[in-house]
Amino acid sequence: SVGKKYCNSGNLRLLKMKESLALGPYMARYLAAKMWMGEQYYMQIDSHMTFLPDWDAHSVDMLRKAPSDRPVISHYPRPHTADLEARSADPAPRLCGPRFATTDVESEIVRLDGTGNYD
Repeated sequence: SVGKKYCNSGNLRLLKMKESLALGPYMARYLAAKMWMGEQYYMQIDSHMTFLPDWDAHSVDMLRKAPSDRPVISHYPRPHTADLEARSADPAPRLCGPRFATTDVESEIVRLDGTGNYD
């Protein structure tokens, strides 16, 4: 498989569990976020995501331009059936108001507030 060398090299961590044990998407995302081990970049996606060409370079460029030493890029993605090439210039809903949790239990967890605002 194309990605096998990356999986076997330790570059990826995977948490698998039965759907009945996941306690919903919020708990699953929380558990996945706890797998962060200080890497420069951290990305969390759903299984049904679709990416435009060069998405990774665009993401790194956005992070470098962000006016923060701890930038967070987040949004509500379009459905995986959307024609991304045709809609790439359309505004998209954003998640705003990021703040890092400060308790020991939630160390380094990012909390986001939703908004209906568009670019």
